Amino acid sequence: MVECDYCGDEFDDELDLHLHWGEEHEDEINSHEKDKVKKARRKKEEQEEARMKDRKKYAGYALTGVLAVVFLAFVGPQVVQMIGAGDDVEMEELEAELDLEERPVLGDRDADVTVIEFGDYLCPACRSFEHRTKEPLKNTGYFQEGSGVSFYYVHLPVVDPTGSTNAAAAAECVAEQDQEQYWDYHGALFQNQQNINYNTQGLVNLAEQSTEGLDYEQLEACISNGDTRERVSDDQSFAHNNGFRSTPTVLVNGQVVHDRSYDNMVQLIEGELDQAE
Repeated sequence: MVECDYCGDEFDDELDLHLHWGEEHEDEINSHEKDKVKKARRKKEEQEEARMKDRKKYAGYALTGVLAVVFLAFVGPQVVQMIGAGDDVEMEELEAELDLEERPVLGDRDADVTVIEFGDYLCPACRSFEHRTKEPLKNTGYFQEGSGVSFYYVHLPVVDPTGSTNAAAAAECVAEQDQEQYWDYHGALFQNQQNINYNTQGLVNLAEQSTEGLDYEQLEACISNGDTRERVSDDQSFAHNNGFRSTPTVLVNGQVVHDRSYDNMVQLIEGELDQAE
């Protein structure tokens, strides 16, 4: 384990530490450390390219769910890019099967461009997407009302069968009370990733710190009773049925996005907006 000198967080290796510097401490690190961040990002890209080659190699095989579980157990929770990214999905199917009309949304529900993330609150790559792509897109104005672009988050627990599912269920419990504050809790789950207890009390404590005016006793009961686990399970089943087994899996108008960088997402979104005119 290595510790970050800036915030005290611990990481399995220096690669994760240097990536963390680039995400969280870019304004604090010195030039030497910035070089390490650049090298870490290049190495991460090389690893992603290698995984893409592996996915293509095995694309013709019918990999079973058992194989997926065994593979996950072997590589550990830090490696979340698993099997193939799945196929594109028709928007009508997404809207109906995922019940988008009832889910929290950033932007307008009738937007011309719909961005959907299948994610896991314990997934490091999802945290990176949240901070390096989704939030910058939001801050640029893409997920504001009237922008023509909407964003939905769908649950795909893969890292930890217990913790990942508990976090997703807790988020849905918050959404049942307040869909706007759901996004505050959503952000807090990523911001505090692996630094909280993913049991009922730990998840309620995080809600008390990141939201205001909720009925926290009701929230505790909702999480304890597992009232929202069915939605999480339904999301997971939909993802698996469409070949989505890695997180984050991101779709733009039903098309699977392989390059989830901010610049590429802007290009894809703008292209869809142009077609909608």
